[in-house]
Amino acid sequence: MKITTAIPVALALAMALGCNRGTDNAPSATEESLPAGTFGTVEGVRQNQRDFLTKAMDASMTEIELGQMAQNQAASADVKAFATMMVTDHGKSLDALKPIASRQGTPMVAQLDEEHRQLRDKLAILRGAEFDREYMSAMVDGHQKMIDLLQLRADEHQSGDDKGTVTPEKTNDPMAMEINGWAAKALPTTRHHLDEAKRILDSTATSR
Repeated sequence: MKITTAIPVALALAMALGCNRGTDNAPSATEESLPAGTFGTVEGVRQNQRDFLTKAMDASMTEIELGQMAQNQAASADVKAFATMMVTDHGKSLDALKPIASRQGTPMVAQLDEEHRQLRDKLAILRGAEFDREYMSAMVDGHQKMIDLLQLRADEHQSGDDKGTVTPEKTNDPMAMEINGWAAKALPTTRHHLDEAKRILDSTATSR
């Protein structure tokens, strides 16, 4: 009788252990809250935020450096005025980004990325009207890319209070809120820069 009684007890114990092992392998509550196909993990979200900050800092550094170049090498007064605006506005933008990047644990950008270094080197050998056209063309392309990047973050910021949001970025996460808030503020200025860049580029094309 003792042996018979021990069998169901052993089976129950084995089933309990099996259930515990299944629980150990289950995803954490945080990972389960991330929708499939977004970033997969909390660290993935954080890396996405750091990548955005790096791109934003690199873009502002590029605008400052190229703007300083244009102040010396441009022929058009409009181009020089635009370049001065770039140095001033992107200097403020970079100053606002630095403390955010520090709080997010994102290293400051030490030098321009390869694409922007190539652009800088290309413009460095140009002067006068030729410089004006190439510089303003680069300003149109660069600001359009930046608007596309900022718009995603600004949309996240606008919908941040919506409890029905579906991506990890659209939460009350203070890191995401800080980054997205910066992007929302930067977007109108960047659109103004793009409009001015297009206007000046058109004027340089007609003045050939």
